Amino acid sequence: MELNLKDLKILRILDQNVRASYKQIGKKTRLNKEVVQYRIKKLEEEQIIKGYWTLINFGFGFVYKILIKNKNLAKEKKQEFIEYVKNQKMVSWFASTEGNFDFIMTIYAKNDHELVTFSNDIFQKYGKYFQEKHLLKSISVNITNDKYLYPNNKFIYNYKISLLSGKIPKNKIDEEILTSLSLNARSSFTEIGKKVNLTPEAVAYRIKKIKEEGFITGFKTRLNFEKIGLSYYHLFISLQNQESKKTILSYYKLYSHCNSTMEHLGYYDLHLEFILPNEKIQETIDDFMLKFGDSVTSYELIRIREEHLINILR
Repeated sequence: MELNLKDLKILRILDQNVRASYKQIGKKTRLNKEVVQYRIKKLEEEQIIKGYWTLINFGFGFVYKILIKNKNLAKEKKQEFIEYVKNQKMVSWFASTEGNFDFIMTIYAKNDHELVTFSNDIFQKYGKYFQEKHLLKSISVNITNDKYLYPNNKFIYNYKISLLSGKIPKNKIDEEILTSLSLNARSSFTEIGKKVNLTPEAVAYRIKKIKEEGFITGFKTRLNFEKIGLSYYHLFISLQNQESKKTILSYYKLYSHCNSTMEHLGYYDLHLEFILPNEKIQETIDDFMLKFGDSVTSYELIRIREEHLINILR
């Protein structure tokens, strides 16, 4: 589906300020707020907008990735596995993929022991159906503006988030506010206030303080890339030259089709996320190998086929 110019303008504003009011968006797009509200609701109903993320820099635990390759998972068992993973509290993102791996999941755990308990449970139930698996501990993530929404895939901003910060909210109410925002970054102060038994003014004050204390790095709109004719890829990379990591991350922060990078501990040192027309991926990989091939031990290109779960903080 090709976005019309008005919807594109709205999405660009949301990309830079997810919490902008309908009135604020209307002023910038020269539309009245009712029209803006209608268009955003329509984008949500058509699932072009999948949700609104809060990028949280926090110490509730640690972030892990598990990559799984199928061996002989029958259709019925595959669906059973998908439903099982979707209902695990620690899983915040889960997708079926194409490439050398069939599933990727992101997990939040309080510590390595909790992660081991979780992974042992999954592998005990379904491990006999897996041919290969990798466990990564994530160190940091860098997220840019949604470049594909702008002329010439323009770079505007980036958020760098440490996943080992150790920050912990001071009280339970702040934690509940963060949880509410993680489910919907456009939640109003009134909506959040009803959940935590505070006035809208008190919620606004607490969110301001939470941001000042560094728990909230930013907000992002999450789009359905396929709905707008784009494909979503992860490129996992093992490096033989660790000194090249900084150069690679700096290059792809500005690269036109790369919207996110992550550093890991494990078999793969980092991964790059590309959102682009499918016909552009080979050109992108060729460029990667031309510039950084000498520093790479191995890499795996994985296309994200279907996202089963998107929930930053569960």
